[in-house]
Amino acid sequence: MLAYRLQQRGLTYAQIAQTLESSPHSVKEWVSKAREGLKVDLRRIDILQEMGETLDFFHDARVTAMGMASDLSISPAVRVEALMAALKTERDKTDFLARAGVYSATSAECMARVIVQSLSSEHSDADKKLHDFMDKLAKDLQEAAQSRLMKAA
Repeated sequence: MLAYRLQQRGLTYAQIAQTLESSPHSVKEWVSKAREGLKVDLRRIDILQEMGETLDFFHDARVTAMGMASDLSISPAVRVEALMAALKTERDKTDFLARAGVYSATSAECMARVIVQSLSSEHSDADKKLHDFMDKLAKDLQEAAQSRLMKAA
């Protein structure tokens, strides 16, 4: 799978073979097998498991990058690049979760409703608390966005 991922990032079979200390022919076979392995019946995919594995990948990538960034034996330029990779990984993870609908307004409202209802003994009171909570959340998000715009300017 590593050979396939490297090939997807634009590396040639020869470059991958050199990195993995193998032959370009072997790399080509590995990439072909990986492609075949990716052809699955979509009805049999466990979405939650796939999401979990994807989040694990993002976590591992960030941890590896942060480990490199904290390694004092590595040049400062490479350490900065490692920090940038860690930040990009977090950005990509956030984008993945957003595209999966985790950060959608509907999801946020459902989560907020569960939280507020668990804190409130009366459901009629919960609706008001939910409304207040969502108003405050929207206001906080708008203030954060304005703050970022001001810092960027």
